Amino acid sequence: MKEHDKLAIRLAQILCKFNDGERLSIEELAQEFNVDTRTIQRDLNERLSFMPIQKENGKYFLESFALGQLSFKDIQNFASLSGISELYPTLDQHFITDLLSQKINNVLVVKNEGFQKDHNTFENIAAAIPNHNILYFNYKEKNAK
Repeated sequence: MKEHDKLAIRLAQILCKFNDGERLSIEELAQEFNVDTRTIQRDLNERLSFMPIQKENGKYFLESFALGQLSFKDIQNFASLSGISELYPTLDQHFITDLLSQKINNVLVVKNEGFQKDHNTFENIAAAIPNHNILYFNYKEKNAK
């Protein structure tokens, strides 16, 4: 079997395990596929970097929203077709991953007239809300808290 065939099979099997909801350590994967731990690290950090893979207690796993369900493209298409894509400053993979992750999924975003696509401000607000930070706004020359 050629080297690139082994790589493709290994990556496909790792993805299948993740899709089945398994939590895997680098050492377990290295032993199973008879490769060095650095090879598995390269697989996870480079070759599979497009996947929303998380690490907790030494185990790697796929974010629950990505388990055999919708792709990022599906989410982008839904947002566009339903007319809500303009609510967000961007709908790239990084933003969608953050939006659907545990740390930010309790943030509520409301669009009003005059809403502008200011990605940095949106990210700052989205990060502040779960941390229970106090936010100050100026609206029509009135201060609000």
